[in-house]
Amino acid sequence: MTLLLNENDYVRIQNGKLVEGLGIIYASPIDEEELENAIECGDTFIRMTELPKELQDKYINYKRK
Repeated sequence: MTLLLNENDYVRIQNGKLVEGLGIIYASPIDEEELENAIECGDTFIRMTELPKELQDKYINYKRK
């Protein structure tokens, strides 16, 4: 079974690091309140498919559990 990351799913990052645990994934469109909260905290959202390979692999392995 192949697990693929969805380009419509996002995670919250700050300085290239995850802000939340591997189980927290946001679906597009991201809620306006979540976007505002992220901006206030200096965070941003990135597509799962745009994460560095190392983080993509962590998510894939997490989903397999």
